[in-house]
Amino acid sequence: MCYKTASEAVGRGKQKFNRTRPYVLSPELHVLKEVRPDDSSSYPSGHAAYGMAVGLLLAGMVPDMRDEFYNLFKTTDLAV
Repeated sequence: MCYKTASEAVGRGKQKFNRTRPYVLSPELHVLKEVRPDDSSSYPSGHAAYGMAVGLLLAGMVPDMRDEFYNLFKTTDLAV
């Protein structure tokens, strides 16, 4: 459920912003993944959104550690 919700939000953001991936704009970049013609746009990041969603879920499940989860977001540029 958490993954589905984050994926839906990211999908809407990717459609709205439609930011071209850097390796498409600058072919001299060394890409460490298989480049496919159907790669989605680069923003917002699905990985970051999923990490935030899981972190918020954990903060709700373990209220005593909520501040620690929020501090982790701030130190990893996932500020709430």
